[in-house]
Amino acid sequence: MTLEERSYLVLACARVLYENGQATEQTVTAAEQLGRTLGLRAKIMPRWGQLLIQSDDGTLVSQVAADPTGVNMERVASATRAIHELAAGRLAPKAAAGVIEAVSRAPPASTWLFTLAAGAGAMALSVIFGIEHIVSALFCAARSHATAQTCSFNPSVRRSSPASSARWRSATS
Repeated sequence: MTLEERSYLVLACARVLYENGQATEQTVTAAEQLGRTLGLRAKIMPRWGQLLIQSDDGTLVSQVAADPTGVNMERVASATRAIHELAAGRLAPKAAAGVIEAVSRAPPASTWLFTLAAGAGAMALSVIFGIEHIVSALFCAARSHATAQTCSFNPSVRRSSPASSARWRSATS
């Protein structure tokens, strides 16, 4: 692989981790370890909206757009697994690029599964905090279901109208 291809692979892995909920320090550590595995001594510099890579000798500077606004731990786990497989020599760098591309396009968890988990979590917390009536616990689960249905984890999807935004702005000022 060329220097540019290796830096692209490191940035692609870092981007998947960064955009999908991995802690920034862990993203940087994993990407820099991957770079060393590929023979690329480089520093990863995360910024809001982008990731930069610079080789230690200063010759290579590259960047990709990356907004850390989502949470998809399945993507994080898959990317981390690919990085470990590459480091162990069980995955070729060219194949790793394809794996990381596939991981970055993996669909998020379904809404119904998230809703079910939110409801179960709400009921569990209500039991922990001493709920005494099953009707109240069911209300907690139903409320969590309604909240999950109106929320979106995709920042490009907005479920509010301009009128509701205007009402919110006037209420907070």
